[in-house]
Amino acid sequence: MTDNTKQIFDIEDPRNIWVCPDCDNGSEIGTHEKPFSSISAALKKVTPGQNIILMPGIYEGDETIEVCGSIREPVHITASGTGDVIIERGCWYFYDTSDLVVSGLTFKNTPHGAISVVGSCLRNRFHKIDFIDCGSIGKASCTFYFGGAGARFNLIENCNFIRSNTNSIDELSAKTAIVGLMVSDGNDDNPIANHIIRRNNFCNYDKAVILGAGGIGEFESGHIAEYNKIENCSFDGITVKCGDVQIRSNLINGCAGAGIALLGGGYSIIESNRISASSQGITVNGAGHTAGNNCFVKCQFAAVTACCASENSEAAVNLFIQENTVVECGGADNGAGIIMEQGASCIIQKNLFYGSARAYSCQVDKSAIAGKSQVIVNENLTSNKSQQLDGVSTGDIEFSSFSDGNFQNESGYGASGWVLCADTFDKQADEALAVQENYAGAYKLEDEDGEPIIPGESQADDVFGKFFGED
Repeated sequence: MTDNTKQIFDIEDPRNIWVCPDCDNGSEIGTHEKPFSSISAALKKVTPGQNIILMPGIYEGDETIEVCGSIREPVHITASGTGDVIIERGCWYFYDTSDLVVSGLTFKNTPHGAISVVGSCLRNRFHKIDFIDCGSIGKASCTFYFGGAGARFNLIENCNFIRSNTNSIDELSAKTAIVGLMVSDGNDDNPIANHIIRRNNFCNYDKAVILGAGGIGEFESGHIAEYNKIENCSFDGITVKCGDVQIRSNLINGCAGAGIALLGGGYSIIESNRISASSQGITVNGAGHTAGNNCFVKCQFAAVTACCASENSEAAVNLFIQENTVVECGGADNGAGIIMEQGASCIIQKNLFYGSARAYSCQVDKSAIAGKSQVIVNENLTSNKSQQLDGVSTGDIEFSSFSDGNFQNESGYGASGWVLCADTFDKQADEALAVQENYAGAYKLEDEDGEPIIPGESQADDVFGKFFGED
């Protein structure tokens, strides 16, 4: 057995359990010199505070993982260094695990799913994992799945979900869709809640991220999706079917459906996203959502659509659409910057509209009594002087550099911050600039007596964010 990678773990440390798929030693005891030849052997030995270290090579087949660390002593499953650790054509199933850190691996060519996390899985971190050409069977699949019931406080960060090609199926359906990451609902008594999906790349999926399954009503999930880069989805980028979700600071481009689709739940916040070259920017059903400080660029049908009721979802009501920048959106037939379908109610204010399309369109049957839209449009600005719309004034809008996609301006309307800039966030650069996470140990928050403060077991409102925080 030879490991030519640069070692970042002490080969003499008894807490380290080594695995090599090409092990040729007659005796396997899990040391660096006599590593286990299988991950399952290491899983039988590991205890809280230990590391399962995978040496470079190809690991084939499925694995079942049912081990747990502790809040102070997590269990790590990680690559040994700079060498490649490939999980080929296999799925890892995590059952009721807690306080695991899984990092540095590459899952490749998995027919269905690559990682499936089921049951009451708590405080697990999945970090710097590459998923290459997963969902290769040509049928419905989900590369990374959370299911069962009771999962809380799991983090998926700095992972790459990359497929070589989009789905070639002409008609997308539940039987054919290839999904990058899905967090299901759980059940009525024990829903899945408080997951963070941060700084990941998704490319060439049908749907990149699905939060909720819409099966247990409008529960407050508390999920956060932030700083992700999503490209070339053959349908929606981020789909939400639960309530109390924060979707912020994502870069979404080239979705054949909507960049972000809120299909259920209520009181979610969609802010500071840049969505471009998609059929629609955001579509909304449900109550009390806020869409603010987003930048929409060349979305064909609309930047924001406040949807009517359908067989499976309620109309968008009490919606706030404010301080968004809308650039050349709504150019398709019957399109507009913002569309309000029958039964929707919303407040539209301080938005900036640039381009020839109408700033907004209110598709309401004026003779209807039940379900009539209630819309307040106030203090918006458009560059289209031919429009005469209530609540929208016209004026000259000068962007910093329209040709370079830099839409900073001094109008006092629309979005602000990085979403307007041509040089949008760089996931890797941002990570380097951020305060580095300590993945050698759990993020420790302690009270005055030195006892750990644990998400879900403390009354402090910000424990969840701090536990997985970056500063």
